[in-house]
Amino acid sequence: LYLFFVILFSLIIYVFYPAISAASGQPEETKVKVISQPDNKTEKDDVILSMVIPAFNEEKRLPTMLDAATASLKNQRSKVIELAQGKTGITSTSRFEWIVVSDGSTDGTEAVFKQYVKDNKENGDVWKLVSLLSNAGKGAAVKAGMLEAQGALRLMVDADGATDFNALVSLLSQKEDIVFGSRAHLASKAQRSFIRTLLMHGFHFCVNFLVGTTIGDTQCGFKLFSQSAAQKIFGNLHLRRWAFDIEIVVLATRLNMRIHEVGVPWKEVEGSKLDSSKLQLAIVSFGMLRDMLCVRLCYTLGIWSVKHLIQEMDANKTD
Repeated sequence: LYLFFVILFSLIIYVFYPAISAASGQPEETKVKVISQPDNKTEKDDVILSMVIPAFNEEKRLPTMLDAATASLKNQRSKVIELAQGKTGITSTSRFEWIVVSDGSTDGTEAVFKQYVKDNKENGDVWKLVSLLSNAGKGAAVKAGMLEAQGALRLMVDADGATDFNALVSLLSQKEDIVFGSRAHLASKAQRSFIRTLLMHGFHFCVNFLVGTTIGDTQCGFKLFSQSAAQKIFGNLHLRRWAFDIEIVVLATRLNMRIHEVGVPWKEVEGSKLDSSKLQLAIVSFGMLRDMLCVRLCYTLGIWSVKHLIQEMDANKTD
């Protein structure tokens, strides 16, 4: 009987660990340092679109991704501005903002980004580096970037450049406040390893079972949010690591925000943080399953609640 209770207690601690971690705060992980180019300072409401790029040890892939993204925006800048202004109703600004969130990187990610800004700041965009003092997780990095962003629209985009940045036009063309880029339409023809394919199908089953969403692809790193949606969603976000996208879906549902899904061109890029080993993939998969279960239980049991934080955030940014 004693052994049973020990196992039960350990299982409860394991399942609710993300909630315990979020409640503890771990301030050493969530402190941020914002570095802006002196000649690119912005006032509130001076940015139409922010790109938030979470990066952990991405010194090799980040410059390639930025080259492709900036080239895409240069080629279709007028179209992007037109769609963004039409979607937001804001016509007073056409500036873009690039925010790289270094998630406790131990390589040259930050130095590479600073050099990239030096070489490209003449394009008039706003460039920011947000540094988490230690590795807090992708969810924590995206949250920090989204809440630091000034844009009327805010795009989460992975540093690997796996999604064709030209797909931004497709996301901007939708009327919803939250638009997910999706690879669901590529499931039958995408070139993935057997392990990745198996994990994908298992993950989708768990998402449908535990969250009950009809979203075909919750994990694609190409998501667009209005300013209001970003503040509400990320102001309430608890999960810090891989499964934070699932909590975004849960929060959107509870806030009565519809998510629109748009198919995007995507390719697998070498250097994924999930490519290390089969054992690591299994550990990450169990961790994501644990996080999904934790989200479901925490919101169902009232451990986590949804707060409306927009007015408070606006006041803080004005101070």
